[in-house]
Amino acid sequence: MRTYAIAADVAGETDEAASRRIFLAERIQTFFPAACRPLGVLWIAKSERGLSEIRDNLAPYLNEGDKLLVLPIDDACAWKGLEPEVAVWLHEQL
Repeated sequence: MRTYAIAADVAGETDEAASRRIFLAERIQTFFPAACRPLGVLWIAKSERGLSEIRDNLAPYLNEGDKLLVLPIDDACAWKGLEPEVAVWLHEQL
């Protein structure tokens, strides 16, 4: 299983954009049961899927002007100031 950093930036500050952010977060949690969200637009996820498959699965939930970045990462990281449950997840999963 590989580890990925997934950054999804939904454009806009409207109520509609806020609803789309929530919906996209729900989709990420569905696609990647082993995932955490350490920062507002950043997810760390473990998956057997490849980069293109991840992108293609999330792309339908993005509108024009939204941005998506999927990067494979290794299993080492360092952090400061993250929520305790995120730090536990990272420590256990990476």
